[in-house]
Amino acid sequence: MPALRASLEARGCTEVRTHLQSGNVVLAAKERTERAVATKVAATLRDAHGIECPVVVRTPEQWAQVIGRSPFAGRVAAGGDPKSLHVTFLDAPPPADAFAGLDPEWHAPDEMIVVGRELHLWCPNGYGRTKLTPAFLERRTGRTATDRNWNTVLALAELAGP
Repeated sequence: MPALRASLEARGCTEVRTHLQSGNVVLAAKERTERAVATKVAATLRDAHGIECPVVVRTPEQWAQVIGRSPFAGRVAAGGDPKSLHVTFLDAPPPADAFAGLDPEWHAPDEMIVVGRELHLWCPNGYGRTKLTPAFLERRTGRTATDRNWNTVLALAELAGP
């Protein structure tokens, strides 16, 4: 992570912080759009580290909204296992019909609720067993998807905090 922070700083990013060894980065950038920041970070990963991967960006305000609008956060607050709650972040809103015809029984007992550009997942038997993987969700939506567990979502929101 120190090399990642250094390469982003060399490209003009400031306040660069990483979460554990996860590749999650919180930073400030001169670019004003999510797309521009994502392009800059992806280019840095490619050019400085030889890593080709999509980048999904959220602002601190958006992190707070993700937490505040989570339809499953109440389950965790009521004593549910936070490991059951995941958020899949998309780079753009899913098409309105992306999940038309998807039978909830196909992925039961897992649940999914779309809130804006996020897919909130409740996986009571563990995320490792879900059919609602980022690859599946990318195919259904035509969007780039990346998933974070609830503890990581909370940690990144705190790291990005206003």
